[in-house]
Amino acid sequence: MPLLTQPQFLKRMGLTATQTQTEIHCRPTATVLFKVNGRDAVFLPGGHQVSLLEFLRRNLGLHGSKYACGVGVCGACTVLINDRPMRSCVVNPRHLEGMKVTTIEGIEASVKGSGPLLTVQKTFSELGVFQCGYCGPGFVLSAGCLLMDNPDPTEKEIRLGLNGNLCRCTGYQKIIEAVRAAADPGFKQHLLKQPAYSFADVNPQAGKKVKGETPYAHDLHMAGQLWAKVVWSPFPKARIRSIDSTHAEQVDGVTRVITYGDLPGKKTFGVIFSDQPVLVEREVRSMADAVALVLGETPEAAEDGANRLTVDYEPLHGVFDPVISLAPHAPRVTPKGNIAHRLSCRKGDIQKGRERAKVVIKGQYGTPMTDPAFMEPEACVSYMDTDEALVVATATQAPVSFRDQIAAICDLPGDRVRLRTLPAGGAFGGRGDLTIQHLCALGTRLTGKPVRLALTREESSRVHSHRHPFVLDYETGADGNGRLTHCVVKGIADAGAYHSATLPVVENAVVFATGPYETHHVDIEIKAAYTNNPTCGAMRGFGVPQVCLAMECQMDRLAVRLGLDPMDMRLKNVLKAGKISQWGQIMGSDVGMKACLDSLLPVIKRLRNEEGVRGGEKLGIGMAAGYKNSSTPTMIPQGTTDVTLRLGDDGMIEVYTGGCEVGQGLVDALSRIAAQALDQPVDRIRIIPGSTDHTTSPMITSASQQVFLTGGAICRAAVKFKDLLKKDQNNHKLPVVREVYTPPVKNMFPPERVTQIGPEQCILPSLGYVAAVVAVAVNEKTGRVRVLKVAVAQDVGKAINPSGIVGQVQGGVAMGLGGCFWERMVLRDGVIQNDNFDGYHIPRTTHVPPIETIIVEVPDPLGPMGAKGIGELPVVPIAPAVLNAIRDAVGVDLEEIPVRAEDIRKALLEKENDE
Repeated sequence: MPLLTQPQFLKRMGLTATQTQTEIHCRPTATVLFKVNGRDAVFLPGGHQVSLLEFLRRNLGLHGSKYACGVGVCGACTVLINDRPMRSCVVNPRHLEGMKVTTIEGIEASVKGSGPLLTVQKTFSELGVFQCGYCGPGFVLSAGCLLMDNPDPTEKEIRLGLNGNLCRCTGYQKIIEAVRAAADPGFKQHLLKQPAYSFADVNPQAGKKVKGETPYAHDLHMAGQLWAKVVWSPFPKARIRSIDSTHAEQVDGVTRVITYGDLPGKKTFGVIFSDQPVLVEREVRSMADAVALVLGETPEAAEDGANRLTVDYEPLHGVFDPVISLAPHAPRVTPKGNIAHRLSCRKGDIQKGRERAKVVIKGQYGTPMTDPAFMEPEACVSYMDTDEALVVATATQAPVSFRDQIAAICDLPGDRVRLRTLPAGGAFGGRGDLTIQHLCALGTRLTGKPVRLALTREESSRVHSHRHPFVLDYETGADGNGRLTHCVVKGIADAGAYHSATLPVVENAVVFATGPYETHHVDIEIKAAYTNNPTCGAMRGFGVPQVCLAMECQMDRLAVRLGLDPMDMRLKNVLKAGKISQWGQIMGSDVGMKACLDSLLPVIKRLRNEEGVRGGEKLGIGMAAGYKNSSTPTMIPQGTTDVTLRLGDDGMIEVYTGGCEVGQGLVDALSRIAAQALDQPVDRIRIIPGSTDHTTSPMITSASQQVFLTGGAICRAAVKFKDLLKKDQNNHKLPVVREVYTPPVKNMFPPERVTQIGPEQCILPSLGYVAAVVAVAVNEKTGRVRVLKVAVAQDVGKAINPSGIVGQVQGGVAMGLGGCFWERMVLRDGVIQNDNFDGYHIPRTTHVPPIETIIVEVPDPLGPMGAKGIGELPVVPIAPAVLNAIRDAVGVDLEEIPVRAEDIRKALLEKENDE
């Protein structure tokens, strides 16, 4: 979206040209004078169009307003212009003559700041409503303006008033409650007494997030830095005949053009298999392939140079359908063939299961490619430190892996590369792979200068990994009593052009394909195919949301055919102590699935009396259950972690970990674990996440494993550290303890043929359990669905921080609803058609209903203080629960997401014709 024209800007401001103090179009070449946070600001119009957001961040150093989309739809860049909220990324500073701009940094100095703005900021901080916090400043300004205009808004008015601001983490409920609390101090005191807000007021990061003081990678700059621009392939499949950098190098300000021949070290990279090119030499496999890196003294010079690079491509026919990719004579996507990974799991005798079945249900389910859609696009700064180490400052989920890969690419010893891990503006799996960090580091390696590289939203969408789309054929049987007799699953996933985390995603999908139920006869096979589509990898849920959708819909369809209540159907088959898992493990006392289901029974009864249904609508109540690893995913060697505890010079106990804070509340949770294990107050603990200086294990912050693994390592290290504290309290030694922790699991490889049954068949250190109930209203004429309420019961083992748990559940629900109704990456021959938030729609405040969170505690004997990981599980059961609710309302079976009104209308018409 281009910058707003003056008439467009004035219209959005509710002004006409005659109402402005000075008409800028009368003086087109003059300087523009306006106020920013009470101080004079001078803008000199030039040839390059600069948005107000760029001017604030680059010229004035005001980084509280965040870049997220650049097209004015997400609200992260919100500022106040004449006390009205505006999206600074689409405002031209030329239009601001005589106006007043207030950013998040200027609230305290604002005339109006002593009122609603400051109240909102303070309340948001005290309630700790944000997770990654990247969207926080925008919400503060929008909410403050809302209260200026309406001091006592209803919940509906708050949702409508904040509908222009996006958040990927929170699910919005806490934000909405915080606005109500800012308007009503009594309600605020009520909230602070609730488990959902316990510990919220002691989180030291909360205040920084709402003030725009948290340093994200997009905010970093260094004196003398070069600006980098990547030249991406314009084709998903092509052969490079030649690259001519002559014209690019002649651009004033361009200092270096880097291509394949300049690479000093390893030419490929990858999170599991090194198969993705650093810079392409000959053949392009996807739109995410980098062809060259242009370095310039200004961002304009780097971009101009990138545009002038001459690359002679020979476009080739690509493969964009995973089914076609697996056909016998399909063109090869990779030199090794088109199968990215294949895994099967078989147990018992399917034919015997079929013979026992009274009812057999078959269905084919489809899930789309979706985007992590974190709010902060990728950014990175690299530089040479005083000790000649190459430092890479960025947000990541895998600092040690990043360091090792960058060292190999730059041809440097591992100890010459250091990762400076910053808080991430969201992640959800999408920051586990290198995207630009290695390219930024290359710029510094080859020039010796600091380099800054940041992506646009459109670039970000094409280069980071996405959720794998699946097609799943299910056959599930049950006997007359509702006991499952057998389950057959055949699936195909699209891996995209490179492997990324396809292996563990397929492993997880296979391992959890039959859901949290005892099934003695199983035949599962899932393949992932390479295509020339964008790469798919880790994303919240890690292969489990796809199979949960299918299995949970199958469970409801079986229940309907047998005349059973869906809850009874699940309780008859649910895993619990003594039951046997799909992979042959006899389950222990730590299985919390039945407890989750039981806790939802009164909720279902209550929702049956839901009063939010309008005329022409039918009420539907649907449920789904799920489980997955809450620790290391299957087949991943990163199941070992290490932490270092040391006493700092200031008396603080420092905990160094390779785990990263990506908005999930890791620092807060680990602080509380360490404080309890060390018998110390929380405010004496300092967590240093994402460290590569004191940690060596290649553990990735994914699979909800950080609390389980790193928390476990802290508990073990604490025993030794307390002894050292006692011994060394009378001398000047600063105690240091390093602890390496590997969970005691003998076999982490899922069996392809289950031949043994027993507790020793454990393939995962820890499992988490979740169940959800959703109430919907479906209009039978239009097919429109309104989600009225969602309730989630999650087994967390031990609630270390109830406030963080509730936040994670609410955010997971929102992401699950997004995937169910709106989110799908639209591809046309490998090219993303909706690469920004104006086309890729994630839920807004008006989309997410009230969410009830039920915390279930069934302790894990291996978990720190009994805790289990929580972050990924909430998203897993939401979509199937919605589909089951739609079936309950209007009696149609849907097998594909996202659900559209026309899909429901079509299904209703087919049902009517069949009857």
